[in-house]
Amino acid sequence: MEKPWLTKDWFILIVAFVGGIKLALSAFFGIEVPQEGIDGVLDMIGAAAMFYGIWKNTHVSKKAKDQMEVLREKGQGLG
Repeated sequence: MEKPWLTKDWFILIVAFVGGIKLALSAFFGIEVPQEGIDGVLDMIGAAAMFYGIWKNTHVSKKAKDQMEVLREKGQGLG
């Protein structure tokens, strides 16, 4: 039985992919990518993941508001 991919698995894949790109650019094309550039890309990916998590786990979208209303009717909602 195959396990589903977890968030940490995707993060490890992205970090490895970015590191592989840096290594390939350096080895084959002689282009040096500074570590700050790699850190910046990974910080942006992390920020995007954080904002996506906030969006999905708060009740701000129309679908989430509708879901919260259904939960309130069942007595399971927050307030």
